[in-house]
Amino acid sequence: MQWLATLFALVAGAVLFCGSSLQDLVHDVVALAGFCSVIALLGAAAIHVRKAFSDALARSGRTCRENLWKEIVADGLLAVVLALAALWICTYAFDHAHDALEWPAAFLYFGVLTTCLRLLRERNRSLLQMPDATTPLPQPAA
Repeated sequence: MQWLATLFALVAGAVLFCGSSLQDLVHDVVALAGFCSVIALLGAAAIHVRKAFSDALARSGRTCRENLWKEIVADGLLAVVLALAALWICTYAFDHAHDALEWPAAFLYFGVLTTCLRLLRERNRSLLQMPDATTPLPQPAA
């Protein structure tokens, strides 16, 4: 379910930053569907690669603190890739010229999105490491 919500937020953000030409997009439903499909596929691939990198870091045996800067750099790169892809695909697909304020707004939006993804990954990882409530805890020796 988190994958679907993430992909929806990714596609919604891409459409948002292509929004000043949204009137033209609505008239060309096929182009809009193609744009959304390409963004969703690219986003799914990028998020999958990012998750694989995070899992590899987790298996490296180093502490979370040692891997923190690598995680932050990877999240930053993911945000840049997603923002650039959304803006460039919109530019070439719909001949939309982005103004100077759309670029930082796009980087901020996709930065927040990747930060939320990281927090979800950490939450899911900690939930997997929690002991099951049905398994009895070891009793101290008397």
